[in-house]
Amino acid sequence: MKNKKDDLAQFCRSIQSIMKCLQLRGKELLLKRGFSFAQYYALFCLRDGKLHPMSTLKENLSITGAGATGCANQLVKKGFAQRERAQRDRRIVNIKITEKGKKVFFAIDDKRKEYLFSRFNKIEEKEKKKVLKALEILENVLKL
Repeated sequence: MKNKKDDLAQFCRSIQSIMKCLQLRGKELLLKRGFSFAQYYALFCLRDGKLHPMSTLKENLSITGAGATGCANQLVKKGFAQRERAQRDRRIVNIKITEKGKKVFFAIDDKRKEYLFSRFNKIEEKEKKKVLKALEILENVLKL
């Protein structure tokens, strides 16, 4: 029985350590460009270039309406997003990413991928397939 507990403890420590490393690196990347995680994730949600209701952005970010408004205000102020009122119902405010916003989002995303590739390339070739398989299994287990 102790072996299962040890395995579970190691699993939890590993997941927490991986998440902490990725969060710290992500925060570092974002701070260099003057972004909060919420602003980056908002651009992620808007990256398709379509108009999105502010209510959808609020739900995707899992924050209050006031929080979503504050985040949108910063993105609009920096020129990374723009707001438009809905034609049929002027009470509805939509938001979409600008070309400037797309450029900065994809630049940050490229840096994030570079970092992950650099870490992945430190793994021996014969181990890479095992790591990928383990990540695939973990991803499937964690899906809601």
